[in-house]
Amino acid sequence: GKNHKILVATRREDIDSNFKTFALEPLNELESLDILKTNLITEISADDLEVAKEICNLVEGIPLALILIARRINKINKYPSIKDKSGSEIVDEELRERFRAVMHQGNLSSLSTYVTLDVSYDDLSKIEQKHIRALGVFAIHSIRLDSAKILWGLSEDEAIDILQSLELSGMIERIDQNLWWFHH
Repeated sequence: GKNHKILVATRREDIDSNFKTFALEPLNELESLDILKTNLITEISADDLEVAKEICNLVEGIPLALILIARRINKINKYPSIKDKSGSEIVDEELRERFRAVMHQGNLSSLSTYVTLDVSYDDLSKIEQKHIRALGVFAIHSIRLDSAKILWGLSEDEAIDILQSLELSGMIERIDQNLWWFHH
C-alpha cells in the first residue's frame, strides 16, 4: 500500500495525542493584510488601511476568515448606492456588532470564525440560505451530492449548482467530485 499523510489545520487543542502536531503562530498583521489585499478586487485606499488592520485583528488573522471578509467587501463595493462608507468600513461595523452579540459565550477559540461565517451567511441569497440551513441535518459535517439532491428534491445538476454556489460563498469546501465539507 501507499503511505498517505493527512494534514489537519485547526485551532482546537483537544486533538487526539496519537497524532504528530505542529504549533503554528497566528498570522501577523502584515501577513493578514497581504491575504486580505490579495483577495480584494480593488486596492485598499490609504483611508481604509487602518480599518483593514482592525478587520485583520478582529478575525485574528485566520486565513479563511480573511478570504470570506474580502468576498464580503468585494460584494459591498459593487453597489454604488453606498456612498458614505467603504466596504471595509461596513464590514468592520458588521463584525464588531456580531462580536458584541456573542461575547457572552466567553473566549472561544472559534469565535472569530463563527462571526465571519455569520457575516458570510448574510451574503447568501434567500434560496442559498434555505439550502445551507437544510444541510444542517448532516451531523458529520460532510455533504454527499446524492444526499443533498434527495434532501433538496433537486436534479443532480441543480444540486451541483447550489453546492458550487455555497462553495464560492466560502460556506462549504469541495473535497472530491461528490463530497463537500462545512467550514467549522
